[in-house]
Amino acid sequence: MLSRGAFMKRGALLFLLLFVLAAGTAAAETKVVLGTEEPAAGKKVVLEISSDRTDRFSYVLMHGSRTLGSADDVEEARLGFVPQEAGDYLLRVIPTGFEDETAFFSFTVGPSREEEDGFVLYGQKDGQWTTVAYGNSSLEYSGCAIFALNHALQRLGYSGEEIFPAELARRYKGFLGINGTRNGALISRAARDFGFVTKNTLYTTRGAIERKLREGAVFSFGIVDQHIALIDGLSADGTMCHVVDSAPSATFRYLDGVSPSVLDPETGAYLPAEKPTDLPGVCYCLQTHDYDGAEYWLPLAYAARRGLRLIQPKGE
Repeated sequence: MLSRGAFMKRGALLFLLLFVLAAGTAAAETKVVLGTEEPAAGKKVVLEISSDRTDRFSYVLMHGSRTLGSADDVEEARLGFVPQEAGDYLLRVIPTGFEDETAFFSFTVGPSREEEDGFVLYGQKDGQWTTVAYGNSSLEYSGCAIFALNHALQRLGYSGEEIFPAELARRYKGFLGINGTRNGALISRAARDFGFVTKNTLYTTRGAIERKLREGAVFSFGIVDQHIALIDGLSADGTMCHVVDSAPSATFRYLDGVSPSVLDPETGAYLPAEKPTDLPGVCYCLQTHDYDGAEYWLPLAYAARRGLRLIQPKGE
């Protein structure tokens, strides 16, 4: 028979073992965090995934009985999508190799709300533009110049339905050609319609570009071949320009010699990004297997070599 002391010692050891096992089980859970306060239809919803077992997951996103998107064995832990309807949604997360730790995360999306003040960064690959027509194509596939124009108009202070990407795509559908949007013709026509200033010639010298940016102008430009983005700002020393990009995966795929960079607010250094999700706020989109819009920095010298198309408020 065990003595009282030995019995209590064994009991303490058993309790400690159960505590460790329980802690280990808790640590192995697949966790999903809703990164958006008060999700609403028409607004981007962000979901953060974590597991101490693996950094690869499979996903299924559902709304009622409909599957909205899925992905198999991907190394993506920040998901984003724009729900088109209010209601209950379910995300199934399957850690690769640890299927017994599958997580089922449900959340509710409220009805759409009026557009809030402030800049809206549109991502053409976030899933909501797949069926929105632009000429004989779609905004998801061919809309980079339209999104750059929208971002430019927002920066110049325009607002309302007339600058919404779908409305711009309807108005300017004739500017989409075989090799993409005829961006010079698009900007020239939009300048007449909206009353901003542009030029037929591209800006290619750093001094002139820097001066215009400091005056409040922005620039639409071919950041890589057949992909248009926006420049809307300048670093304090004038060496880096701020880029708004509706489809950063295209930029990462074709950019040569330079890298999109992130500004470290503590050191003031520009840190190169290796992939779109290294950029703040960028999410992987299950509906398109691509990435949504991004803001980042590039050397001004690179942008100048590409040639920039002026978009400037009148009177500036």
